[in-house]
Amino acid sequence: MVVAVGLLAGAQVGAAGAWESAGMRTQYPSAGGTWEYGYYNLYLRSYYTVNKCHGSTVSKKIHGAYEKVARSIDTRGGKKSIAEIWTLNSPGLDGQYHYRVC
Repeated sequence: MVVAVGLLAGAQVGAAGAWESAGMRTQYPSAGGTWEYGYYNLYLRSYYTVNKCHGSTVSKKIHGAYEKVARSIDTRGGKKSIAEIWTLNSPGLDGQYHYRVC
């Protein structure tokens, strides 16, 4: 038995028509602290907590074009920086997540 899988001419593979992956992710940056980010409960979210001045940013892109950016204030050590953008998940949605130390 031979099974063949192919693409129609003009079809795309990858993020071009993809939806934003739902769920929060957690990382532990080399700068220290805990960074949580992702699409959860109708928000693109970026949260960062570390024991020094810090902040977080989240950007909303639709089909490669920036639509909105949310940047937290410079947050004092030990407190959570919060950047959030409300949005419905849809084809072409691409959340960009960042953290920073000041």
